[in-house]
Amino acid sequence: MYRVRRVLRKTSKGGRVASQPDTSSQVAGSVAQHSARARLVLSDESPPHPSTPRIIFGYRDGVTVLALVGEHDWSTADDLAAAIDHECSLNRGVVISFSEADFIDSAVIRTLFAADKKMIAEGRRLVLHTNPLLVCDRLLELVGAHDSLLCTDLMREATTLASQQYLETPSTSLG
Repeated sequence: MYRVRRVLRKTSKGGRVASQPDTSSQVAGSVAQHSARARLVLSDESPPHPSTPRIIFGYRDGVTVLALVGEHDWSTADDLAAAIDHECSLNRGVVISFSEADFIDSAVIRTLFAADKKMIAEGRRLVLHTNPLLVCDRLLELVGAHDSLLCTDLMREATTLASQQYLETPSTSLG
């Protein structure tokens, strides 16, 4: 989806002056009336730097998928915890996908263990969608997440596990 950033118009001396952003109907009318003098600049916001941390919310098979993109550390751990808490309060299963994560640190890992404890109290489990070829997966393995949390490299399996209600802790070593 594109949005109007600014309308440029030529001055009598040949320079360009940027006017304030208009609503789309005003822009359409302005462009129609002054098509020779106006040029519309459209953009879809400049894409963030690839390592800029983002948490992308998605829904698949009735489960919330939180995809970590970029580098995640203490600065995003609270946002991740809040997102998981919110989904847990709605009694939704949660999958954390690391397929686009470049880096995670101990604050994120601590958040994952704390979130799983909370979800166990609610009869759910936090499920991690990992890729054995990624650095993040190696770190999760080193800290014991593969033994303590539900981890799988298949998204279909991750959403199936996250959608289930658990009365007892299931075995955690998967795929």
